[in-house]
Amino acid sequence: HLGLPEFLAGAMENWGLIVYKYQFIAFNPDTMTTLDKIGAARVICHEVSHQEAATVRTDREKAMARDASAYTHPLIAVDGPHFDPITYEKGQMVLRMLADVIGEDVLQFGLQNYLQTHKYSTASHWDVWSGLTEICEEEGIPGWYGFLNVTELMEPYSLQSSYPVINVHAGKTGITFSQERFNDISTQSPSPWNYTWIIPLRTAGYNAPDPKIHWLVPDRFDEPLESSSHATNKWHVASYSTATYGRVIYDDNSLRALLKKIATDDVPVGVKIALIGDEVAII
Repeated sequence: HLGLPEFLAGAMENWGLIVYKYQFIAFNPDTMTTLDKIGAARVICHEVSHQEAATVRTDREKAMARDASAYTHPLIAVDGPHFDPITYEKGQMVLRMLADVIGEDVLQFGLQNYLQTHKYSTASHWDVWSGLTEICEEEGIPGWYGFLNVTELMEPYSLQSSYPVINVHAGKTGITFSQERFNDISTQSPSPWNYTWIIPLRTAGYNAPDPKIHWLVPDRFDEPLESSSHATNKWHVASYSTATYGRVIYDDNSLRALLKKIATDDVPVGVKIALIGDEVAII
């Protein structure tokens, strides 16, 4: 770590020598506030995380707000890289989603293996995804069919803008899901995925309270969950871990049942916050 009197970028994670402007590395208790100290700690953690390739949890709403705007762009863009909320916030959110599917230990091992394999050479995002796919096969991590193909899962999130809205419907045959893009993409370039995504949902419900992954795959019939004639009255959470990169919108029946569950039982605070954010965003 090296502090400099003046440094235009504020800080930079050079390999082996992270450089900072003085205020981020040299704390003076006589002239600096607690807020300054917190800000400096955040910058240090940010730069170290670049070198360690660690994933951090960040503001979901900030990422989605930018990704729904007219200024959005793919996470991996032809004219990139862009050092903006898409790169930082969306990038971290999709990695958090991947970690929820494969486990943080597997993700960390895969990224360490990627860094060791390609150190002092060139690499691309395909090398990251293909390397993680191989590890998922070795670890026996299931996907929507066979072992998880990380490349197929992550490319729609990496190479096209916007994000999905997951619609939850409680009908007579059970709980079903469908997807659509959140915003108008008429100003965006055509996408080979037609702005659809393979969506991992960590679901939980009245008949299956232990959260588990349910895959929502484009152009594939979605088998109803909670198949019973009473599904319209039973609670269901579509994203229990709140790791899915997308908005979840419940129909009247499923929302009524979920609100009753929240009012009378213990539900993770993340579920409550995500529910409020998603409902407000769709207005």
